[in-house]
Amino acid sequence: MDISLKKYVNVADVLRAATTRIIGHSVPDCTYQSWRYLLAAMRLSDHQIDHFNDPSERSNFIANTTAFVTGSAEGVNTGSNTLDESLRNLRNCLQRFPEPTREQFALNAGVYARVIEGYKQTTSLSEYMFYRRLEGQVASRFLSMLLPEEIPTDKRRECTRWFQTVTRVANLIDSAIDLPKDFASGETRVTPSLRNRARLLGAEFWDSTYILGRVNTGILIGLMRLAKDTTEDNSRKYA
Repeated sequence: MDISLKKYVNVADVLRAATTRIIGHSVPDCTYQSWRYLLAAMRLSDHQIDHFNDPSERSNFIANTTAFVTGSAEGVNTGSNTLDESLRNLRNCLQRFPEPTREQFALNAGVYARVIEGYKQTTSLSEYMFYRRLEGQVASRFLSMLLPEEIPTDKRRECTRWFQTVTRVANLIDSAIDLPKDFASGETRVTPSLRNRARLLGAEFWDSTYILGRVNTGILIGLMRLAKDTTEDNSRKYA
């Protein structure tokens, strides 16, 4: 889990490079660090959520951790010291944002919880793809909320569009790779046939063309390295 977490958190490096290219100047260190804390908290939370069989347990977990990081609850105890530390780091970052932003963060977390239940319960591949893409889009809103307030509206929209596209593609690729494992562990009801996995990979084609048209070589190499790491991590899980 430690190696996988480190690679996931390093997605912030690609986000920083892409955002710098879009806005025309470097991203503040506090924004970069906030993304790292957010990514760590999301990765560790997803890992814990997958161990809950009861939908109400998943919903309560998301509600309780969200209340803590947004400041409406004083303490947190997830049973994981690493996750608790990540949530405390994220909470400290969110304190520098105005209350409306923290409220929007909480609302987005509620949507995130409903999307998770959507893809865990459906048996339809089409619905599964819809929810997984939507999950990536909802996750990208968290990233956008952490952007500096002084970024012009047009540049903020462009960053948000890029975040949305990348997270949708990443979720579909991850789904195609993980589908056999997720089906075997009861995390999804969609059959992991070769046809279904091929459709998942094919569904990200148009989003991928958008990304390729808006990145430089360094960012592209970073994205390819992340995709390679994901494949290798999951290959070890199946071994």
